[in-house]
Amino acid sequence: MNLPLFKKNKGKNINLLPEETAGSVTFKRDIIFALLTPVATLVLLGLIFATLTILEQKEKFTARNIQKKIEEQTTLWQQFAASAKTASNVKDAISTHQQSTQQNDQAVGSITSIQSVVPNGVVITKLDIDKEGKTSVDGSASDPRTIFQFVETLNSKSETFSDLKLENIGFSSQQAGGSGTQYNFSFSLVVKTE
Repeated sequence: MNLPLFKKNKGKNINLLPEETAGSVTFKRDIIFALLTPVATLVLLGLIFATLTILEQKEKFTARNIQKKIEEQTTLWQQFAASAKTASNVKDAISTHQQSTQQNDQAVGSITSIQSVVPNGVVITKLDIDKEGKTSVDGSASDPRTIFQFVETLNSKSETFSDLKLENIGFSSQQAGGSGTQYNFSFSLVVKTE
């Protein structure tokens, strides 16, 4: 198949135009086609470049949107993590407070149980209780019999007190008021807790 676009027909010219005019029209047509081909190629390349540039910008815009959404989600997750950490800290603080309150209740109970058996004439000068109920007691009395009565009373209440050890008993020459002998004592015991 021969296309007559780019071929000159050298046969009979049946055009009604004179031969010189027809030759010049054919020549002009060939020059226009020769000039339009590179221009069309450049336009086509320009369109391809513009399309690729637009697609690249669209991809960059999409990537920025995705990055922004990721950052928003990360910020949101960090806020949730901070809230969870705060809630955990509050839970730990409440637990610590409950344990401290329970230990304080046990200490108050221990002091009350010791106070309930102190005989008249005995003055407790020092009372230390740790969280396990181990207690050390220092005190004084004007009569040593009241000290032994105190120790015997504590020994007899084995459901409340255990491991009673009289560590020291001594006397000083005078009471603070200036009359009589003052006896000092110290002992340790365990106050049983519930």
